[in-house]
Amino acid sequence: MKISHAVMGAALLATAATLAVPQCALAQPVAVYDPAQLPATRGQVQQYSLTPRGGVDGLILKDGTQVHLPPRLGTQLVAIVKPGDTVVVHGLKAQSLPLIKAMSVTVEGTNKTVTDAMGPNAGPGGRAGERLNGAPGGGAPGGGAPGGRWSRPDGERQMQTAEGRIKQPLYGPRGDLNGVLLEDGTQVHLPPPRAQAMSQDLKPGNMLVVQGFGTSSVLGRSIEARKIGPSADKLVEIGGPPRSWAERPGPGHWRHQGPPPSQSAPEAAPASPPAPSKP
Repeated sequence: MKISHAVMGAALLATAATLAVPQCALAQPVAVYDPAQLPATRGQVQQYSLTPRGGVDGLILKDGTQVHLPPRLGTQLVAIVKPGDTVVVHGLKAQSLPLIKAMSVTVEGTNKTVTDAMGPNAGPGGRAGERLNGAPGGGAPGGGAPGGRWSRPDGERQMQTAEGRIKQPLYGPRGDLNGVLLEDGTQVHLPPPRAQAMSQDLKPGNMLVVQGFGTSSVLGRSIEARKIGPSADKLVEIGGPPRSWAERPGPGHWRHQGPPPSQSAPEAAPASPPAPSKP
């Protein structure tokens, strides 16, 4: 289903009004690097790539290629690109995955372009040193918005259930498996270690039932999985990620049981009595 610019514009205006985003925040800074130096990929947009909270962090092309941009450019991307458009993407292409870390996206036949002015120095989720998945400096795989991709449910998301066949796997900017795309367009998100452990069950063509907190809008449908399985009677509960990636459990134990016990500082040794003064 094609989304008109009018409908998309109304959705953006409503979002901007809710978040009170100043107009200056939408202006693109001048790019330091020339995107034309990077390989160009041409394709037709199938849908937007969404974060677990429903924000836009890129595009999914009709041939299955994922185009990643920092979430901070999502508003600009939606303002000029819509599903069905043919785009030219300049960016770094993954060696063996249908994945592009984009530096610019241009609607073919127009001068409408979104450019990542931060260039190759920016982290996978945005600016250099930006917090990613709760880890400073982009230290966590999977990509995401500032403050952590796997945030707690809030009033904007509701518990949802989705069912369908898997169309293709989804990857983060670093190439880590972090979810799947269903044939109806629903994007299902999983913690990367859990997704990797279940990779054999997340093959295209497999049936999938998922329950989790998600959003549905004109931009698409995105669900952060809490339970997942091949059928409704075989759901497996998925715990959230650790508070930081340094606390990540070993393989096969991805179930967060709460914050780690506090570690108090070792007690200081008692001070030695002062030496007697000489007469």
